[in-house]
Amino acid sequence: MNATELLATITSHYLGGRDFNGYPLRDVASERADLDSLLRELVESNLISLHFGAPHPNPYIKAFPGLPADIQMEMLTRLDDITHLTAYPERAYLDGVVEPDEYVGRPFSLRMALGEAALVPAYFDLRILEYYRNDPRYYYTTNELSGTISVSDDYYETTAMRDADKVLIQSFGYGYNEEQIRAVCVFTTGLHRLTPEHQQIWAAQELPEGYKMHPAYFASAIQGEFPDGPSMFEAFTEELEQLQKMCAVMGVPPIVRETFKGERKPANFSFLIRPTLKELQDFHSTLDKMMSDNLNVKFFEADGLALEAETERKDGKVEVARKGTISLLAEWTDQITFPDPRPKDLMIKTFREVRRLRQRPAHAADDNTFNLEYYKQQRQLMVEAYRAIRTLRLILENHPDLAAYDEVPEWLAGGTIYSF
Repeated sequence: MNATELLATITSHYLGGRDFNGYPLRDVASERADLDSLLRELVESNLISLHFGAPHPNPYIKAFPGLPADIQMEMLTRLDDITHLTAYPERAYLDGVVEPDEYVGRPFSLRMALGEAALVPAYFDLRILEYYRNDPRYYYTTNELSGTISVSDDYYETTAMRDADKVLIQSFGYGYNEEQIRAVCVFTTGLHRLTPEHQQIWAAQELPEGYKMHPAYFASAIQGEFPDGPSMFEAFTEELEQLQKMCAVMGVPPIVRETFKGERKPANFSFLIRPTLKELQDFHSTLDKMMSDNLNVKFFEADGLALEAETERKDGKVEVARKGTISLLAEWTDQITFPDPRPKDLMIKTFREVRRLRQRPAHAADDNTFNLEYYKQQRQLMVEAYRAIRTLRLILENHPDLAAYDEVPEWLAGGTIYSF
């Protein structure tokens, strides 16, 4: 076998498979010295690249672009066992043999056919997620650092959904630019596996250069490690759960009625997908339901606080009004002596600000205002809301009955909480 024949064999194997796999060089019927000579010729001409199972452990997937030619040859020289050594054709050769017409409607499949690595990230406008989040036929989930999209079991085997719409994205993540504007991040291989119809939908929302992968998604998807911390949305619901657990240890009604963890998390309790005033206002409403509306009056009643307030009018008559949950929270914290009351005061202020934002008239004329600043406004509000809930947990944690409480996860107590 000469270099031309070997290149043709490698290319045929790569283009002939569904997932553009590497050609196992153990199948070449040549002496090792002859094979090394052929490979050197092709590698140094940038016609192929060799993959050794490092840094990605699977050499049959071209996870990353090929290493520089001199490094490839140095690694080949040191390699005794070529059982799992694979080769891939490179774009310098593929440009001349791939027929773009064979990939009409499949732009991401064409990229892989032309040699793009499987784990090259592409970035998309967040609005692409609306297509799946708002369609009940899809199972859409995200923890604000990564997510999945699949067809609901109720529709996968039915004719109520076209085969063209039965798609799966096993993993998507997020990226951001210098202004910390978020984007959806999906690897080329995940996009290649979409149907032609959905490849075109995604291609229409692709963003230009200028984005980089979120460090938490990079850790999990590229390095195969657990992220060093969750998003503030996940941390928020964990704080709510901790509040309930602490109250159980104290033997009192929970200070919050719901944790909103897991499947109970509201769909829009996340970073905005579309920066419109309506989406922002919907988020305000959800956040207030998880904060002020979620406070449990039974907790305050058990602590001896009156749930009603009496006010004498000018005519001498007394009016009785139910106290709001924020007023009860403020009254409860006023009973506690703080070395520094500022965090407590800021907490109450944040609860009231979220309530104020929720009370904006619904269906205002400017509901559909589109402004990228809404991304920043929501992030800042969420940072403040998380700080408020965390402060409430820290206040409760100082109760004498919780002196031995040790169930707060380490990542929540002092780990990284991502706010972007």
